[in-house]
Amino acid sequence: RVHGDRVMPLVVVLDSHDASVEAEIVASSAQVEAWDLNPQSIVPSQIDQVEVLLLWHTLTIDAQFLERCRNLKAIVRIGVGFDNVDLVAAGEKGIAVANVPAYGTEEVADHTLLLILSLYRRASQFINHAILPENVKGAHAIANVVNGARRIRDQILGIVGMGRIGTAVAIRAKSFGFRVMFFDPFVSDGTEKALGVDRAQSLEHLLATADCISLHCNLTQNNRHMINANTLSLMKSSAFIVNTARGPLIDEPALAVAL
Repeated sequence: RVHGDRVMPLVVVLDSHDASVEAEIVASSAQVEAWDLNPQSIVPSQIDQVEVLLLWHTLTIDAQFLERCRNLKAIVRIGVGFDNVDLVAAGEKGIAVANVPAYGTEEVADHTLLLILSLYRRASQFINHAILPENVKGAHAIANVVNGARRIRDQILGIVGMGRIGTAVAIRAKSFGFRVMFFDPFVSDGTEKALGVDRAQSLEHLLATADCISLHCNLTQNNRHMINANTLSLMKSSAFIVNTARGPLIDEPALAVAL
């Protein structure tokens, strides 16, 4: 794009209505636009002028999309996972793909603990009753609503995927008294000793042992539906499962049957 007497590369945030932060950062070297597209949108013809695409998680960049991006040099996923970008197709066209590895680490870890604690202490059930016209009053009424709430200390929290977020969850969980065990074949030996947690040698062992499972792995063709009818059958009937990673890690119809 021409800006004054300069030709500046066009950077587009595909699925957001606001690119003010990005524009301020690269104002002197690029023109930034926000197109606010959704999966049903018609992609503007100017896509062939874009040199850098930024996207969140609502759109998928596949080979067919990339055919229209004649000047594209880089794709940046604003987040950790990049399962919505066809890496092979991008690589064949010489398009660099980057992500933001530290994005949301603390926020996702905090939210994961919120969900886990709510399951153990039945906070959601109590809130749902508390907002009803016939409010829960008195110790016995409250006890009935939260019947089944569990003591956390010495419960085994099983973490699948010990990356940044999984590690942050482990550290937080230990402070509540959880015994933490994880499965991740990609992290170095000794990680468990450094963090003071246990390491499972297989996913099956972790699922059979843990009282609560928390998923923190990226999504690949190899682990899609890793939680399925077979793996669910290994878990304790009383176990919880929390997924703050990618939805397709769980076979939802199989989960519904198991419940």
